[in-house]
Amino acid sequence: MIRIYALKLKESEFSSYELSSLLNYVSSTKKEKILKYRNKLDAMRSLYADLLIRHLISKSFSIKNKDIELVVNKYGKPYFKKHDFNFNLSHSGFWIVCVIGSNSIGIDVEEVKDINLNIAKVFSKEEYDFLRLIKGKKERISTFFKLWTLKESVVKALGKGLSIPLDSFSIDSIDKEPKVKFMGLVDAEYKLRNVDFDDGYELSICTFGNDNFDGIYFMDIHEVVNSCKV
Repeated sequence: MIRIYALKLKESEFSSYELSSLLNYVSSTKKEKILKYRNKLDAMRSLYADLLIRHLISKSFSIKNKDIELVVNKYGKPYFKKHDFNFNLSHSGFWIVCVIGSNSIGIDVEEVKDINLNIAKVFSKEEYDFLRLIKGKKERISTFFKLWTLKESVVKALGKGLSIPLDSFSIDSIDKEPKVKFMGLVDAEYKLRNVDFDDGYELSICTFGNDNFDGIYFMDIHEVVNSCKV
């Protein structure tokens, strides 16, 4: 079963006091990393993403936050050290999302913004040519972010980060049933889904196996924070 949990931040709630207070509920390593951010929104997204997964682990395994040990593999993908628990996190704009599934899984959310589409040259030639043929700047940008989130979800599901170049594979049929293609051949092992989300955002997930999608659960920020204080 695949389930997405979404948490929306409110800029009006940000404060230096809140940041310093909540840092007590994450690991010292995570705290040190968060304090290096110069942009407060970046810091808050990183902090609340950590609190969200801690909340979900605490509820799933009936353990206290202080007993949760989150570590990362050599490519930077986090995992829960003591249990076989497949999850992945992403954040953009004011949204933080976490996906949980039975198999290795990846998620990516992106706020749709006006960009220079030359950045799409990091994609495969097939994808770049496809984007160039789309008429209308708004539609091209929307398709770019849909494609970007699909590709990022694949990379994150594999858990190998930037060691997998974005031009080493292509996404086919992005508006119907997205599929991963390596060297022009579809790899059926990858299960992709572009998920309807908030206006102005694109959200995609990738997993392996045949888990059913159970939808998006919108979380209460105060419930997440309070559970981590226990």
